[in-house]
Order: sequence, then structure tokens, then C-alpha cells
Amino acid sequence: MNFWANGEFYGNWQPGHIPLGKPAGESLLYRGLMLLLFYVFRITGIVSPEDKMMIIRGIHAFLSMMTVILGYRIARRQAGPAAGEFAGILLAILWFLPWTNVRNLPEAFVIPFLVAGVWLLINRKKPALIPSLLSGIIMGFAFSIWFGSSFFTIGILLALIFLGMYFELLLFIAGLVLSIGLLQGIPDILVWGKPYVEIQAFIQTTFIEFKQITFSRSFKYLLILTLLCIPPFSLFLLWGFIRMWKKLMLIVLPTSLFIIWFALNPSKSMIHILPSVPFMIIAGASGWMLYIRGASIIKNNQKIYNYMLLAFWIVNIGLLPLATTMYSNRSRIESMKHISEFKNVTSVFTERSMDSSSYLLPMFYLRQDVREYHLGLGQSRKSLFDSIRTDKNYMPRFVIFFKEDDFKTRIQKMYPLVLNIGYQATFEAGPAERILEKIRFCKAGETIILYRNNYFFEGRSD
Repeated sequence: MNFWANGEFYGNWQPGHIPLGKPAGESLLYRGLMLLLFYVFRITGIVSPEDKMMIIRGIHAFLSMMTVILGYRIARRQAGPAAGEFAGILLAILWFLPWTNVRNLPEAFVIPFLVAGVWLLINRKKPALIPSLLSGIIMGFAFSIWFGSSFFTIGILLALIFLGMYFELLLFIAGLVLSIGLLQGIPDILVWGKPYVEIQAFIQTTFIEFKQITFSRSFKYLLILTLLCIPPFSLFLLWGFIRMWKKLMLIVLPTSLFIIWFALNPSKSMIHILPSVPFMIIAGASGWMLYIRGASIIKNNQKIYNYMLLAFWIVNIGLLPLATTMYSNRSRIESMKHISEFKNVTSVFTERSMDSSSYLLPMFYLRQDVREYHLGLGQSRKSLFDSIRTDKNYMPRFVIFFKEDDFKTRIQKMYPLVLNIGYQATFEAGPAERILEKIRFCKAGETIILYRNNYFFEGRSD
């Protein structure tokens, strides 16, 4: 976004610089909001990458408080003050939520708006004209933030039908259509020249993904959700969630449909199920607190239950500071910060010839305009090297090797490009990142080995 705000393109992903001019089936709204924010940074003279990210994290954290407050109110309304307090505490300090809530990801940013839309429907009073219409508008905004939330919205539409709330259904659809019509129609006209291009691409992609669904990993995702919420207490929440299927159908049905789709879709990762967690907590805490009021099994084994509750909080509080202080893409960010300490870095060379995956480096941490040359799997070394030789001013100052696979062979093949390179530093992904990658919650940064061009920076290494 920093490059886009400065009128530059990076990685060929921004609208206006997409290969073959094809839409990706992703909403432009969240990116557009971040673009406006970076324009504000530019106008106000905020240049430090750390300051920019602190402000962005602060905005996301502020919005996440809406999830906590409204989640508390929903649980309190359905199951009393104790349930509201329990749900609110879990939403605020369940060990991984503070970390995920401030990620600049549409999957995280969309959560407060989904909760707000549900709250308006649950808290409605007769007549329900304004709350239902406003709920549809907010859900349309949520859809425009992240198209994946459409499966949650479909669940709400089904719940309204099953509950016989036809008047609210019509108003909700009206608000939904109005919001999506404006937020998707206008940007697509400005970017693509005609409305709803991205939505059409999303629908086409969804149909393709629907043909690829598999049941082989659905159990795995349910297991991961259970582990993230710390068993055996997560099982209590699951039981409470199931028990509320009728009383809180406006939460249980959309959440269940949402989880089922992303668990069966092989092209999605665990991060896509993230928006379901707060709703599982809200409904689960409500259902569980209602259950234990009259459950003889809890009363007869109160001491065991108290020990389970104590164990849950000990584990959660132990994990909380570790997760909260963790940041993603550590190796990539740290390598860019390291290079930023050198002046006149006109270009860098990223070498990733051992696999086909490609990651954008967080270039704005360099604090200077830098050209990037990239060598991926199957790319011609000769044509790339020849293009670099034609412009000596942009001879790479650093070579960035991703991963350590077959490293000796790869570095030997680099000598025709840079005759005199020397080892500079190695940057590792954080341990927590690696664990989260194992469960496909997020992609961890790989090991990055940094080499300098001794012609420009001889003898400077860590």
C-alpha cells in the first residue's frame, strides 16, 4: 500500500497493473481504505514504517473492542450477566485473539462488522425497520471488506427464513443490496470500467472451488479449533454452542455454514476460519453457562470442574504474552530493516530458484526506493543477468536467498551475476510462526540468508 500510495506498483498485484488485466475476485475496499490511510501518512509526514504499522495496529485494536463489547451484550442478553462477563473476557484475552485482532488482514478486520450486524438483529425491537435495514447495510460492508464473509451472510438469510422473520429478511436484503451495490459498483467502475467485476470473478472462483471440496481434512480443522481454544474447556464451549442452535440460530447457523465451507475447501487455510471464533465463543459461553446452572454432573463434581477451569486459565495466561509479542514475517521484516542501515541501496536480488512460491518482501521497511530483481523456479538466469548488466547503476547491492535448500549450488550459480559477494547475516522465522504454519494458521517467514555485494559494501557484516 505504501508503494501504491506513492503512485508505484509492487509485485504486479494492484489494480491497474494486474497481468492480462484480470480481476482476482477480491474486494478492493479494504485495500482502498489502507491506501487512503497511507495517503494520510504521506501528507502528514509520517515516514517511519514502525510508526505507520503502530497506527494501523491501533486502529484494528480499537475496532476489535467492538467485538468484545457487543459479544458481551449478546451473551448477557441470551444467558445473563455471568455469561456476558465470561464471553467478554474470552473475547478480550483468549491467548491468540489479541494477536490476530490487530493483523492487517481482511479476515480479521471484518469480524467487528459481522458481530455488529448480528447484534442489531438480535437486539431489535418492534418495529424492526431501522435495525434490520442497518444490519443489512453493515453486512454488505463486511462482504465488501472480505468476500469470504458471504458464507456467513448466507447463513443469516437462512436463519431469518427458518425463524419466520420475513419482514426483517426483506429489510436486511434491502440494506445488503444497497451497501454492496455502492461499495462494489463504484470502485469497480473506476478501476475496471464496469461494475461488479470482482464479484463475478469471486463467484466463478467459488464454483471452481466447490467442485474441489474434500472431506479428508474437515476433521483436522475442527481439531485445530478445539486445540486453539484449549481443551477440555473448548469442548465445553462446543457443547454450549450446539445447545444454542435454536435460541441463537442467528449465530449458530451462519457460523456452522461458514466453518463447513472453509473446512471442506482445500484451497483455504486456517486463517480463513478466524471470523468464526468470536461467534463460537459468544454462543458457546451462553450455552455453557445456561447448562451448568442446572447440570447435576457439574454440581456433583464441582471441585474437578474448578480444577479444569483453573488449568484453562493457567495455560491461557501462559500463552498470552508469547502470542501477543509475536509478529509475523519476522525474517523478511528483519532482513529489510538490516538492509535499510546501508545507504544508496539501488537494488536487491531475491533468489528463490528451489520452488515456485513467491512472497512479496516488505520493501517499505527499507526507507528508500529500491529495485528488486527476482529469480524463481524455472526462470532464465541468462536473460535476467543480461538485463541487470545493461544498467550498472542498478547492480544488486544485496542478494537475498530464501531457505537453505541446495544452498551451495545456488550460490555458485550466482557468481556470474555478482563476482564478489560476501556473507552478511541470517534471519530466522520466529518459533511461534513455525508452529502456526504447521497448523496452516498462517504462512511463516522462511530462513533468509543475506549476502552483500563486496564491490559496494566490503567488510561490513554482522
